Amino acid sequence: MKILVIGNIASGKSTLSNSILGLYPEFCSISIDEMRKLHSDGSELGEKYAKQVFIDCISSDETCQIIEFSGIGELAALTFEKIKSDSNILIIYLRVPEEIINLRLQNRCWDTPFPLPLENLPTAIKHTSSEFSRGVIESHLKMCPQSVLLSLKNETNADIQVITELCRLYIQNIMSDNL
Repeated sequence: MKILVIGNIASGKSTLSNSILGLYPEFCSISIDEMRKLHSDGSELGEKYAKQVFIDCISSDETCQIIEFSGIGELAALTFEKIKSDSNILIIYLRVPEEIINLRLQNRCWDTPFPLPLENLPTAIKHTSSEFSRGVIESHLKMCPQSVLLSLKNETNADIQVITELCRLYIQNIMSDNL
């Protein structure tokens, strides 16, 4: 089983991934930000290496993994190519308005070596929003037609609790079907 948590910067991907991991500690968690922290210095070469390590960590078998990244660009294409034969794929797209993202970023301690200057974050946020608006998720679904998509708003702490519970119910259902 693969659980992909995708969305814009500061959409709650890490929070949700950690909540799911708290319920299922046997799952493996793979995060592009964690790969950046471990393997990148923010340079173009460091970013390329972090992405390669991220892709290499994704199992192409039925291993239970939570995979956290934006869901756009080359990394998304490589990720979906790698998991396309998995029979259980849950894609969770966290939708958050840009104004809420910007509020969240005001309080964030930025400790991830990001591949562009922090002053360019508003441009990256707009680009990511634009990619989702243009239908990037639909192309993912074509590549992995056996996947299930949950496209959910995540504007409050209560939203993340509801989303976590939906994930728990989905995982419980899949696991009981596989017994």
